[in-house]
Amino acid sequence: MCCCSCPRRATEANAFVRERLAVRADRDSGLRSLLLMIVVLGCAGLMLVRERRRVQTSNGESYMRIARGMMGAMALVIATAACVEEERTTDQATVQTEAETTEATASADVLLNPNEASREELLAAGLDTVQVDALIAGRPWANMNAVDAVLRLEESERDSVYGRVWLPIDLNTASGEEILLIPGVGERMRHEFEEYRPYRGIEQFRREIGKYVDEAEVARLERYVTIR
Repeated sequence: MCCCSCPRRATEANAFVRERLAVRADRDSGLRSLLLMIVVLGCAGLMLVRERRRVQTSNGESYMRIARGMMGAMALVIATAACVEEERTTDQATVQTEAETTEATASADVLLNPNEASREELLAAGLDTVQVDALIAGRPWANMNAVDAVLRLEESERDSVYGRVWLPIDLNTASGEEILLIPGVGERMRHEFEEYRPYRGIEQFRREIGKYVDEAEVARLERYVTIR
């Protein structure tokens, strides 16, 4: 049973972005309707002024004052419409950026499984062609010790690579060496992982490891483990 919750978080993130887009679309629709009503009222006012001039041709000065007032009102309407359009364009760009950032973050949260990832995905994760060919040729991999042996990474490379490529380790059977391959895990945390065996469920892992690190770090560590 795999306990990695990254696909669920990615789905929730994408749903949040879609909701934001829908809210912005509703607001834009309301603003356009308001502007249309203002323009219609302005046009109706101009038509009334013109009709008044036709009936009261002798009062040209009064007409000119009214006409100037109406033209000023129309200019205000046009300026308002331009401002709203600029804001709408800015909002669209902001939402698009948020969507791209959210999707990128969600994708970054998903660790590539060396038994399942494509050649292109593994290369994009920072592995060279020799390492990728070795990974694909040796499938299926039983544990991370075997993966680590074939990749032949420098100590300084491990955290970066295993932050993107990882075979989930079983909390109840993983060796101490495998646990130490998890980025950011040292001897003390390895001991805590092993101390609470056997794990009956992922909630137990969250509860016990949560005694030592915060919720965000528990969620990060959870990406690397499973209970079979």
